[in-house]
Amino acid sequence: MDGPYALFYRNVFMYMDFHSAAKLTPAVHPPKGKGQLVDLFVANIDRTKLDVQSDDEVRMLVHLVLGLFMQTMGYYYNHLADGEETSVLALKKRIAQLLQWLKYGAIKKEEAHD
Repeated sequence: MDGPYALFYRNVFMYMDFHSAAKLTPAVHPPKGKGQLVDLFVANIDRTKLDVQSDDEVRMLVHLVLGLFMQTMGYYYNHLADGEETSVLALKKRIAQLLQWLKYGAIKKEEAHD
């Protein structure tokens, strides 16, 4: 992971906290625009296939999916800090599994309860 914010994002994903990451890397400032990314999603997501009733529900869903992404990046950076390389393919498989559970659930169909 390269770029002008690489160190900042490494700390964000390892510690899951923008404020603490900013303290750890004071020379690097996080991008501005709190909430702009979520607002962009809310305004542009095709809701026809989603079980959401309001903008607030879309925001909740976006935060959930972004949380899964953050977990995956945290996994990558924590393993990197331990000297373990993780391939991009392995990260894609990991996020795909998390999204699969989100879409279909984690309970086997024969064990599902109403």
